[in-house]
Amino acid sequence: MFNLLSVGIITAAVLGCNEKSQRHDPPHSDDSNPEAAGYWLAFPNTNAPEARSDFSIIDTDGNFFVWGGADRNGDFLDSGGFFDLDDSEWTGMREVSAPSARAAHTAVLYEDLIVVWGGKHLIPDSNRIVSLNNGALYNTSTKSWESTVPEQGAPAARSRHLAFATSDGMLIWGGEDDGKPITGGAVYNFKTFTWKEINTTGQPAAGSFQTAVFHDGKLYVWHTGPQTSEGGIYDLASDSWEAMVSANAPSPRENFTTTLLAGGFLIWGGINQEGKGFFADGAYFDFASKTWEGVELNKAYARADHVAIAGDHQVFFWGGRNATGFLNSGILYDHSTGSVQKVKSNNQGRIHAQGFWSGKTYFIWGGQAATGALLREGHTFTAP
Repeated sequence: MFNLLSVGIITAAVLGCNEKSQRHDPPHSDDSNPEAAGYWLAFPNTNAPEARSDFSIIDTDGNFFVWGGADRNGDFLDSGGFFDLDDSEWTGMREVSAPSARAAHTAVLYEDLIVVWGGKHLIPDSNRIVSLNNGALYNTSTKSWESTVPEQGAPAARSRHLAFATSDGMLIWGGEDDGKPITGGAVYNFKTFTWKEINTTGQPAAGSFQTAVFHDGKLYVWHTGPQTSEGGIYDLASDSWEAMVSANAPSPRENFTTTLLAGGFLIWGGINQEGKGFFADGAYFDFASKTWEGVELNKAYARADHVAIAGDHQVFFWGGRNATGFLNSGILYDHSTGSVQKVKSNNQGRIHAQGFWSGKTYFIWGGQAATGALLREGHTFTAP
């Protein structure tokens, strides 16, 4: 599987912190960090979308959007819903002109449009799952599906890929097809309604676990494969790649998280590729110096398949699993100071939840419980 930013699937916010980052290593022998002040709230399930996996989630400035994925039977979905952050209520989405049912797709926000693209889909009556290279636009103002994203000139069909909104379009790179990692990508221009393939010379090799962030016109890609890890930086303006340094980069791992910060991005946690050891470490990539800096936290916090959300000045790591089982705890980590605060909860432990920062509160929705059941519940955590 691929690590989604969150992308997919990832929804990382920029941390409002301009201090120069330095490495801080809290002690490993005991969990002596303070417990964070703050409070949890559950938000209503009435009219919430059905439980699902491999869905997309996006903050749309006052609402958040959940769409697609696969239900508890593995059937792909073409449904979703909006949660109003002010009114604390769910509303359904019109399915008229919605894209075909899919999972492991991407969704990006461009102005008032949500762009759904790619993913995997079951061919009716054939029991065959295929990757897609099409999509559609959802207008958040009219609350309706509009035009489709053309397949002509689009990159090859794929799922679990990386997608980001640019100043005038959407950038797609990497992913997998038929379970095999792929590279290459393209940019879709919303003004000309055309695709343009991006240069592949110097791009990173295909990797089993890909992740990326997009910042200031550049795509920063990092991936890990069997016993290897490497990255690359793509400049959208010059359509060119440069290699990313490997010194102090994270060790090969799976099921980690990636979070965009003010001056760089942070890769943290995960499990080794033998599936036996959980990580409480990672590394921070500094945009200015283009170097990695190791980050090592208390081993008590080690986990994989967790959610990571960048807030105002802290990263919130929550849930996931470790050697003891599924977790319903987390930490608030301030990279500028190295400070860590424990976050406890009475929520159900889970993996594969998704979330975002609203500007005031951390929102978490969905995931899978230790029983294997998919969850349709959500919670907020508000820190002081």
